[in-house]
Amino acid sequence: MVKIPFKLCVAGALAFLAALAAADTVFLRNGEKVEGKILSETDAGTTVQIQVTPTIKDERFIKAADIRRVEKVSPDELAWPALSAMALGPESLEISEYRRAATLLGDFIVNFSASKHAPAAKEKLVAFEAEAKRVEAGEIKLAGQWLSKEEVERENVQIVGRVLFSRMQRFATAGQFVEAMNTFAALEKEAGGSAAYPDALDLKRQILPALKTAAEQRKVQVKAQAEENKRRLENVTGTERQVVERLQKQQAEAVAAALSAHERGGMPWPPLNPATEQSIGSLLSKVTSEMNKAVPAPTAKMRSSISLAESARAALAAKNIEKADKDITAAKSAWAGNELVKRLQPEIAEARRKFMEEKRAADARASAAAAKAARPKAPTPTPVPAPVSVVNVEQPKSGTPLLSQPLFWAGMVVLIGIILSILKNTARPPAPAENHPDR
Repeated sequence: MVKIPFKLCVAGALAFLAALAAADTVFLRNGEKVEGKILSETDAGTTVQIQVTPTIKDERFIKAADIRRVEKVSPDELAWPALSAMALGPESLEISEYRRAATLLGDFIVNFSASKHAPAAKEKLVAFEAEAKRVEAGEIKLAGQWLSKEEVERENVQIVGRVLFSRMQRFATAGQFVEAMNTFAALEKEAGGSAAYPDALDLKRQILPALKTAAEQRKVQVKAQAEENKRRLENVTGTERQVVERLQKQQAEAVAAALSAHERGGMPWPPLNPATEQSIGSLLSKVTSEMNKAVPAPTAKMRSSISLAESARAALAAKNIEKADKDITAAKSAWAGNELVKRLQPEIAEARRKFMEEKRAADARASAAAAKAARPKAPTPTPVPAPVSVVNVEQPKSGTPLLSQPLFWAGMVVLIGIILSILKNTARPPAPAENHPDR
């Protein structure tokens, strides 16, 4: 994500510092009121630390005889209003912004532990730390809805564009035109192909005239302040002149340091405050240059491209490759820088490739089926029964006498042979007995 200054935290920090440094008020007999932090009180008088600017402090000794009364305000009551305004919004912040807010709330809890606002500060601290953990894990909150890490990675450019455009709108509404233009510059660099870019271009054209007027007014103020500083130096002498010179030098150095830090932070548009005549001159020159650009951006064509790209995405999801291809081609023609077009083109090409492969495979299967159906069918062969072995046993013919059958006489022959063999064996004389010498 692009880093945009968290103005609410900065305001809270300044208020917190002011609470520590400007919690007391000394009312003088001449009607003057001195606000600051009382460093010491003696019978001779009171020493007060004065916050001249957010970064410059000075000390003033006030005689006791000149003091009418002193009011000491609890510093936590001064610090809390700005910190209570620090709230989590519909968009997540940068990790550094969460840490800055947590530091401010933590310092309040430590420095004013007995304050009635300490419990509320602790609740805010817990809420900021909880969101910080989700952001550290890769999630982002957008329009009150949390997007997963996977969604953020897939739609990163579109998300960055929406977040920055939303901040640009808030800055413009608050009259912070320089901050709005610096946000636009970040959007153009990081998400110039997002769907929010055409809207940001239109808002930019509305901001520039207002910024030019504000810069011209600020130029008059800076010039008047320089003349006033010069007049003050001319009207004082001695020690008082040295004090004034020192304060003016510190203020000039603080302004220069703030401008340098702004430039180092990569902000292309110089601030309205703090400012010098030179920085305001640079700002006016930049505004005039942007306003005089001859050819305005074709936001109508960009919006048409965005609509066509969304149509192509829907067609791709419905697997209508022909419509997706047609719409994405038209979207690219209307705005070649459209990030969604660049992202969808390879997806549609891959879907077309797969579609053609599937089509070729289906055509091949259909052709094979048609060819098979066109071939004449071979006649189905008639099955031949397996040969069966039959033993023919001649049966006696019905009505034939038994003595005339050949089998009868064959059997009789065999039977007679058996009987003769038995008789022969029976009629053989017994074998003579063997001689035994022992007997």
